[in-house]
Amino acid sequence: MMALPFSCLNSSLALILSALLIYFVRVSRLKKKLPPGPRRIPLIGNAHQVPTQTPWISFARWTKRYGDLIYLDLAGQSTLIVNSRKAAIDLLDKRSLISSDRPSTASEMIKLCGFSLIMTLQQYGDDWKTQRRMVAPNFAQSYVPNFYGLQEKQVALLVRNVLKDPATLASEVKLRMGNIILRTTYGHTVESQEDVFLQNGLVSADHFSAITKPGAFFVDFIPSLQFVPRWMPGSSFLSYTHEVKKQLVHTAREPYFWSKENRDSGRVLQPNLTSNIIVKAGGDLDGNNEQQALWACVTMLGGGLDTNISAILTFLLCMILNPNVQRKAQAEIDTIIGQDRLPLISDRPDLPYVRSVIAETFRWAPPVPLCVPHVLNQDDIYNDYYLPKGTMIMPNIWAMFHDPEIYPDPMSFKPERFENDDVEMEKTSIVFGFGRRFCPGRYFAEGTIFSAAATFLATCDILPGLDEVEREVMPEVRYSSGTISMPEEFPIRIKIRSTPAASLLAEATETRDE
Repeated sequence: MMALPFSCLNSSLALILSALLIYFVRVSRLKKKLPPGPRRIPLIGNAHQVPTQTPWISFARWTKRYGDLIYLDLAGQSTLIVNSRKAAIDLLDKRSLISSDRPSTASEMIKLCGFSLIMTLQQYGDDWKTQRRMVAPNFAQSYVPNFYGLQEKQVALLVRNVLKDPATLASEVKLRMGNIILRTTYGHTVESQEDVFLQNGLVSADHFSAITKPGAFFVDFIPSLQFVPRWMPGSSFLSYTHEVKKQLVHTAREPYFWSKENRDSGRVLQPNLTSNIIVKAGGDLDGNNEQQALWACVTMLGGGLDTNISAILTFLLCMILNPNVQRKAQAEIDTIIGQDRLPLISDRPDLPYVRSVIAETFRWAPPVPLCVPHVLNQDDIYNDYYLPKGTMIMPNIWAMFHDPEIYPDPMSFKPERFENDDVEMEKTSIVFGFGRRFCPGRYFAEGTIFSAAATFLATCDILPGLDEVEREVMPEVRYSSGTISMPEEFPIRIKIRSTPAASLLAEATETRDE
């Protein structure tokens, strides 16, 4: 009889030992009071029950049966789905000292693909704190006005170009959001859709959304699968991880070192995050600090692309579906701003209904409906339930925003539910995360999204697309199922509201300073 290869024996033994370890850990936990959840089966627990499509909606439905806290055993990985804002704040804001880790110890795909190095997914520790300190001052509420001119000009270009050809909406939004992020992070100006830095960023953002999707890769449930020989069936994910990691390295290194090497040449526009970090370090960075700077910068690139793209596309979709809301927001702009200039980001305090529309956009379809998990670094007790060390806590933003007890008729788009109240609108800020993991680019992102919404409303009528016989086609509401949920392409028609509006756009795209 032919002997099995040594690598195959090793892999088989690792699988058996992993299964036994999972079983004994599970048995020990059953002796303590865990939160309620669906019935588990031996070895795989609830892994087979995690939906692959829009899991946030399924988890929200489970609330009726299990409550706001739902415990899942994903092949030995303790996971807590949190469907209420109060519980999320209690666990992640008020107990942030023990709940700020990330699942790179629980997600093999994150490690294998290299994403455990970016700030978003990095373990809570010295390197994460270093990256956070590098980024935070450059996107603080007091600093982001330095970027208003850039944001407003890119938005004006977006609106002008989509007016010319609405079919370019998706690609134009990517181009303009990419230009804003690459300019503020690296001082790089994007000239076309083919820009290498932009394309690398978009590809890596897609990879991020794919590998952090719950239940997408079985190696996250059985880590020993990463050691199987590449010739074995089911090992194709190993080739995928190699390509993803290679791509991520290009995405991180190339714009950073371009910016660093050209900082004094005049090609790098100021201010930008990379230059600010280098200047603060006295003009040079040692090995580890340079690595942290490189990964901090690519974090802002990735974090600011798809989330902003999703929010702006969702806003436009909602305006098509809710023309009365659109007209009311336009009337506010016409009354407060007039028709002699475009809205500025600094006008935000004076346009409460427009801000309510944006808050309702976040609520109706949050860009990240199921947050990247936090991980407990020690055992905890919450509401008399035992939460083991290493538990992944997954805030279900979609469920929180679609709770009919808090937001009646949650599937309807109703900005009036906020009553122009800043306190109520602020509750939607959970789209930017919780606790110490709260997005440091929040104020910057809010400025970009406000500028886009207000400029479209001030200058355009946002209408349904037309079919081949000129009949209006109302868009269907369909979203992708990755970590960053994106509306699928929808028919749209954009019409200029007036000749003066067209003149304002033309003037803004020529003269407004970046």
